[in-house]
Amino acid sequence: MFENVAGLQPEVAARWTALVEECRPVLMRDGMEVVQALLVERGMSIVPAVAITKALLGWADTPLLAAREIVETSAARMPVHRTETPARNADTRGAVGCGHGFSCTRTRP
Repeated sequence: MFENVAGLQPEVAARWTALVEECRPVLMRDGMEVVQALLVERGMSIVPAVAITKALLGWADTPLLAAREIVETSAARMPVHRTETPARNADTRGAVGCGHGFSCTRTRP
């Protein structure tokens, strides 16, 4: 399925293909938002998630920008806004700010 992606290692292509197969019934049963949450849970960053989303929707029929928009606007990838600040000396390793100027963090998958 991903054999023609230039520079993609065969084991990575196999993992992405397995995720597409795992996500197909989820898409049919629960919808795209649940698929995106599953991809985040499985540690897929933006680029692999876009490729997997494009494959799920039909590689030839789905524009790259459409798949990218689905991934980037998914609630599963949105930062969590918090009103409180982390406690002094709190362990914030693995957390990244959202860049909106709020006290927001999310943990990297």
